[in-house]
Amino acid sequence: MSTDWFYYIRKYGLQADFRFDDFRYIGATQFQALEIFCQMVNQTISNNLIQFYSAQYISAIVTPSHAFELQTQALLNQFKNLTKTNAFLLLDMIRGTTQANILYSGQETNYGVEIFQDSRGISVSPRSYNNCSCDYSMKCAYETRIYASDSQPTIFYIPGLLTGCYVIEAILQSTLECFYNKTCITQIQSYIEEIPSMNITPLDSSLPTQYSVNSTIQELLDHLMVEYWNISTTYEKYYNQCQPIQCTYTYKGKNTVIYIFNVLLGLLGGLITVLKVIVPIMVRFIRKQLRRQREIPTPEIRKGNK
Repeated sequence: MSTDWFYYIRKYGLQADFRFDDFRYIGATQFQALEIFCQMVNQTISNNLIQFYSAQYISAIVTPSHAFELQTQALLNQFKNLTKTNAFLLLDMIRGTTQANILYSGQETNYGVEIFQDSRGISVSPRSYNNCSCDYSMKCAYETRIYASDSQPTIFYIPGLLTGCYVIEAILQSTLECFYNKTCITQIQSYIEEIPSMNITPLDSSLPTQYSVNSTIQELLDHLMVEYWNISTTYEKYYNQCQPIQCTYTYKGKNTVIYIFNVLLGLLGGLITVLKVIVPIMVRFIRKQLRRQREIPTPEIRKGNK
């Protein structure tokens, strides 16, 4: 987003007395807020990528390929969620503090201040947007407009671009649909007396994208303004880096009748072999025990005289 665009809007806005909700007055602030969102998301993603790349994937044994894919996908999802949390942590704190304390907007978008010279008094009154008062909701907003003059009616509404109690709250609800349309941009420029006029190229709606012309800025931020994540995981590189000492594998299959029959024969053959060895030993042992019992003399019992 070029600073020339901010200067283009702001320069003319400072030269005249416009209403607080006139695009020529508030427009530069709206686009500066959008630029801050872009910088905030971009910086957070860059910082988190540095931290992500510094981490190592360590396993005691080689992880199977299917488990490797599942684990890396879980790590990437965790990275996305953490990045989103970190990106909006400060923003959410600012929004919460601003709304809880009903802070006064420097652009006078939530409250109007009138100073009475004679009595030296000050009158503060809440702004209203389509019958929605900033006293009750900080998200009140309507389409940004361009007036013929401070006291004259609206001559042009900018589609999708909202002005509300707070610039941040309004821009989050806004879309950029007008800036996809060359006619809409030309119409805005016709009310900005800048010679020569700035050459502005509209956004290209024909490009492949997951977003639509009517996507709100909040929807873009929910996806971190990322079109797609270029994710690449290579199991071969992981395997080569792991350098396993030995490998084993398991083959699973359905056994046939012939295979089962052969296994049973093998078991019977092995059992017969074992019995051929064990039975003779047991027989000799039993015979030896019986022979010893026969050789032991039976003690005689003598009766004494009374």
